[in-house]
Amino acid sequence: MSELAAFLVDEVFPHVPIRQVVLSFPFPLRFWMAKNNRLQSEILTITIRAYAGILRKKAKAMGLKQKLEFAVVTVIQRFGGSINLNPHLHMLWVDGLYDASEKTAKFHELPAPTDEEIRELVQTLSKRILKCLKKKG
Repeated sequence: MSELAAFLVDEVFPHVPIRQVVLSFPFPLRFWMAKNNRLQSEILTITIRAYAGILRKKAKAMGLKQKLEFAVVTVIQRFGGSINLNPHLHMLWVDGLYDASEKTAKFHELPAPTDEEIRELVQTLSKRILKCLKKKG
């Protein structure tokens, strides 16, 4: 993990603020995710769309209306600290959005998420992940 972190800092991330988001799951879902890579992928997609939605909503409130893009790197960790089965997501988000309408993208830093936005994110994720699981039976 330390080699990956060094690579990301030295070669991938621009020199802008980065926010770590860690998403863990209830035990029954952990077991299902551990057996089903497709489900992991679907939950990751749901999570990225939900968090990106918060970023875009913030940008709109700040008057930014360009074609805005986000940047995120995710590592799916499969075990907890005591080598227990615990699939969870470690996400590193660039803490803002890029205006992709120009030849050279311009970065727009966004304020940190508020407690209310985090509550909204958790509620959105709960609803969307449950809907996904219900479709699977």
